[in-house]
Amino acid sequence: MDNDTLADYWRDVSPILKEQAREKRENCFNDRLEYAKKQFEDNNIPYKLCNESIGHFNLYKDNKVVMSFWSYTGKCYIPSTDFSDNIGIKNCIKKYNKLFKKEIK
Repeated sequence: MDNDTLADYWRDVSPILKEQAREKRENCFNDRLEYAKKQFEDNNIPYKLCNESIGHFNLYKDNKVVMSFWSYTGKCYIPSTDFSDNIGIKNCIKKYNKLFKKEIK
């Protein structure tokens, strides 16, 4: 395959692959929402589902919002540190525990 043929191939295939990935994300949306809820509950993290249509959760410490998480994208935002990145639910929980859970002695 020469470079022109390969470029043509990827030009044709790329939109199809992107569409398939979008469909997979959308088909798994409710599963991701329920999984996030379960993870927060299993880890005793107070949360509120703020916007179900985009999977936006606020996480609380002492009745104050300390983090936001989007189950659809895996994005985590921490206003106090201005941290914002797509890290997924497990790393979001690790960050929450590290920053906001006090050790019980």
